[in-house]
Amino acid sequence: VPVEKALGNLIIEIVKAKGLPLGEYDEPVTSFVELLFGGHGRQTKVRKNTSDPFWNELYEFKVMDPSDQAFMTVCYEDGSPLGSCALNVWFDKENKKGSEWLPIRRADDPTDLGGSKGGTLFVRYKYIAKKRKVEEIKKKDTDIIELGYEPKINGTIGLIPEQRVYVWYQLLENKRFRSNFAQNLMNSFTKREKTKDKVGSQGVWVDVPYESVDAVVEDLWKA
Repeated sequence: VPVEKALGNLIIEIVKAKGLPLGEYDEPVTSFVELLFGGHGRQTKVRKNTSDPFWNELYEFKVMDPSDQAFMTVCYEDGSPLGSCALNVWFDKENKKGSEWLPIRRADDPTDLGGSKGGTLFVRYKYIAKKRKVEEIKKKDTDIIELGYEPKINGTIGLIPEQRVYVWYQLLENKRFRSNFAQNLMNSFTKREKTKDKVGSQGVWVDVPYESVDAVVEDLWKA
């Protein structure tokens, strides 16, 4: 998947671990953390002879899939796994940040399903969602419509663009209409109509309300 298709950037800080199990002779272990996200791996520095190591190391990744997980494995000095844990964050169009103590599931103990025997790993994360852009495509004889430029809508009737999908995009993304969309839209747009008060009168142009949301969008599209 091209990098330009990324949903955003994820920054993970491996901060510290607490309560790592002692070694074979009841001595504090020497350890490091392997971090895997979206098929890309990183590794912290080695911390010697401590059950409560600090790392405070930052890593940044491109987010390509909203369901991707960050997997962390605490390893002994020789690279063999002590235990593992995962960070679950749903990546969408909203920015996110937080911190978690993650239970480390022991690699050598199949009964440690809840990660109660391997200590805990403290991580911080920050997800910066990419600002969405209107994809550029070209209107053809088919129903495929390409968005080539941002729509502009004024207080009475939108004038451009001609593509109907642009109109919907602009309206739905406009903060004025997000809450109680239909009513706010109907209150915000009027149309010009000519009065016919008297026989033979040329009438005058007046602003009148629309009768439906579809009528608003249709006129915006035609304009």
